[in-house]
Amino acid sequence: TLKLKKNNNLVYLTEGENDLLLKLIKKRNGIVLREELAEQEFDESELRKIDVRITRLRQKIESNAKQPQYVKTIRGKGYKLVCEDL
Repeated sequence: TLKLKKNNNLVYLTEGENDLLLKLIKKRNGIVLREELAEQEFDESELRKIDVRITRLRQKIESNAKQPQYVKTIRGKGYKLVCEDL
């Protein structure tokens, strides 16, 4: 499990958020397809779960989740973790 701090406070991630962030970290600064982030064989509902987890993750780690600095959406493809500090 990852341990994160934001503004000197510990940030608690669900297991799903933790797994998602680990997948993004492994490919940081590269695009991770939504299908790669799905835990099972994916269908539209599974892909929607990924989108919801991304939103929740952003709410926890971003200063402004509506204008993310770290977890970027790559339209039509997936997501990208932009972070040089890891």
